[in-house]
Amino acid sequence: MRHRNPPPELPDEELPPSRSQQRREALEVFKLAETLAALSDAELARVPLADDVRAEFVRTRAHGTWHCCGTCRMGTADDPMAVTDATGRVYGVDGLRVADASLMPFVPRANTNLPVMMIGEKIAAAILEARD
Repeated sequence: MRHRNPPPELPDEELPPSRSQQRREALEVFKLAETLAALSDAELARVPLADDVRAEFVRTRAHGTWHCCGTCRMGTADDPMAVTDATGRVYGVDGLRVADASLMPFVPRANTNLPVMMIGEKIAAAILEARD
């Protein structure tokens, strides 16, 4: 079986805005880490990072990734990153649906329990509706 949409390596200008932003932020953090790693302890102690700057950095950029999701993105047939349609049907594979956190296009900044229950309910309703 061949995947309908093999994951492409897209340039930033073709990525969804949030993914492009994530790449830019990761690059900024990487550059900052390289700069800080090159500093001696005395030089590092002089880097002016106020607590509010640190708190803002953590609030806007740190998030947990232990809630695995986004591996089977839901989207329209013309979306090259989409694996399923709005009812969880996998493109190119008859009889297969996805009904879990895999459908989420991005990792949420909160627990996935309630959204996954809602996804399951919606996909189950779509399956029952298709039988009628």
